Amino acid sequence: MTIKVKRTGLPPALEQAVAEHAAAIVAGDDRGAAKFAEGRAAAESDATIRQAATLRPFGGCEIIARARLGFQYIVKLRIAGKRGDLNLQTRWHQIDDGAWAIAEIENIGLESPWKRPAQEGLEGKAQ
Repeated sequence: MTIKVKRTGLPPALEQAVAEHAAAIVAGDDRGAAKFAEGRAAAESDATIRQAATLRPFGGCEIIARARLGFQYIVKLRIAGKRGDLNLQTRWHQIDDGAWAIAEIENIGLESPWKRPAQEGLEGKAQ
């Protein structure tokens, strides 16, 4: 049996928008980060930016996942900070002028979803 795996890349203009958005968050440029969100995502973006402000300074950012859904793209970012990581899931779409905008943004947690859970309260239980 052969399983084909298609790697999902991002269009160059979207890659640039994702990089600019992440760089603005890392640098503390709240206005620069907010300009990418439109419509209902603006309130979610504001909440995410406020959360990011409590975790600064950040040391860097990486794309940890990406997927294409029709004409939209989901991009997951991990922004690393000394006080914890900010893991964001953003859904991007192209607007009328061809620019890319965030349609939805969600903070998916400060801890990596792949870390083992804390072992508190498990004393004496089979592990």
